Amino acid sequence: VNNRKIVPRIVDDGMIINIPDRMLYYFKKGSFRAFPVGLGMPSWKGITIWRTPTGKFRVIGKRRNPTWRVPKSMQWKMMMEGKPVKIIVPPDSDNPLGRYAVDTTMPKVVIHETIWPTTVYQFRSHGCIRVLPEHIEKFFDEVELKTPGEIIYSPVKVAVTKEGRVFLEVHRDIYGKFK
Repeated sequence: VNNRKIVPRIVDDGMIINIPDRMLYYFKKGSFRAFPVGLGMPSWKGITIWRTPTGKFRVIGKRRNPTWRVPKSMQWKMMMEGKPVKIIVPPDSDNPLGRYAVDTTMPKVVIHETIWPTTVYQFRSHGCIRVLPEHIEKFFDEVELKTPGEIIYSPVKVAVTKEGRVFLEVHRDIYGKFK
């Protein structure tokens, strides 16, 4: 199985998250790691408010065993689904943020462990960036406050090697930005 990825953009230190290929690319002191992430759903009953936004950000906080303060939009969705409406979820095995949360300057966008690992590499979150337990632990320890990042939307990536070989990587336009 060929699981090569074309890195959409290289930065000295920081991270690039590309929505269509569902990957977080992390650069630090000349080294580089990439891992799959779960991102915001394209729509729910025709509603598109839970798409992961694009833009630049910085890391502004790191929380171990975080408390989840349920956003109003999620409380509304719980009510619409006939589920108990939660306002605060303490740190425990039912907390969707898992054991680690990295807060960003983008409103409502948190990079966090997920208690639902099968949703990683899918578009099932409510805008946050879900990370597998085996990836978040090391990332959480390494990432520093003020680390810059950018969430981009590049469904098509091209790379040319020094020898002139051309590689093309194409992903579905999940949010329909290029109709």
